[in-house]
Amino acid sequence: AMSADEAREITDAGRAAGVLVMEAMWTRYLPQSDVMRTVLADGEIGDVRLVTADFGFTMPYIPEHRLWDPALGGGALLDAGVYPISFASSVLGAPTEIVAKGDSGPGGVDVSADVLMSYASGARAFASTSLQTAMPVTAAVLGSRGRIEIGSPFFGPSSISVTIGGFGSSETVSFTDDRFAAVHDGLGYQATALASYVAEGRVESPVHTHEDVVGVMHVIDVARAAIGATASSTE
Repeated sequence: AMSADEAREITDAGRAAGVLVMEAMWTRYLPQSDVMRTVLADGEIGDVRLVTADFGFTMPYIPEHRLWDPALGGGALLDAGVYPISFASSVLGAPTEIVAKGDSGPGGVDVSADVLMSYASGARAFASTSLQTAMPVTAAVLGSRGRIEIGSPFFGPSSISVTIGGFGSSETVSFTDDRFAAVHDGLGYQATALASYVAEGRVESPVHTHEDVVGVMHVIDVARAAIGATASSTE
């Protein structure tokens, strides 16, 4: 899917057929994500005030490459930006306001995007992505009593640190997922989740619902429109 409408068409069709539809957003199924959800549910860092995440890299202009072709979902937002936006959604849900700034480039695709999202709780999230800048690829959740920091690359098996307290008086506990030699071997976590959900007869993921999937795509739709990125031929 390259838009919220397309994502909703897919999830609606799956629900109508009574079969599982699940986005392959592997970040949601990592052990560090389980830890983060537990820490947030227990209120360990207090009220969430700010979520930050980034994913960007330098990509040379190759006209025939999918990243430069709008019909193939080209651009920074649909390829890399979905990860920091989805991370923010996993913490705060759907935003009430979306402000995006960025640049479009060859082929009319977005080559950079900075997205500020505001929420009913008063919290904000900032997601940044680019095809022109090598970013640290980290994420953080900042609360009134502490913070959660996810190591690079935050979208795959990495590390999580939880700090309680403020400057000069704090305590930090960390966990590193070093199970795999190659980061993408961590894709197995979501494969295991998929198999268990099928066995349970589910039609959507309990940690990444259909509403969440469509909501993330809506943020990307708004950001792409604000930047002036060329729409795909199917929109």
